Amino acid sequence: MDSKKWLERLDEAGSRLSQAAWELNHIDELCTYPESCEAVTLRFYDAITDVFLCCFELQLPITSKKFINLMEAKWRMNHE
Repeated sequence: MDSKKWLERLDEAGSRLSQAAWELNHIDELCTYPESCEAVTLRFYDAITDVFLCCFELQLPITSKKFINLMEAKWRMNHE
């Protein structure tokens, strides 16, 4: 698959991740039985896995020191 196809797939995965995050945020309303709670969680895992897969296939440097430093800085900002 070429870069353009992976970028399209990343765009789709990002949309599904956004929807899955919304569902997690509203899990109390969506979980009418235990299996539905598990389904919401699995959709989130599936979407985030697709996002990371696309990043790896696009050879985005998500394991680089620069990216890790940025992630740590954002984590600290959110926990202050």
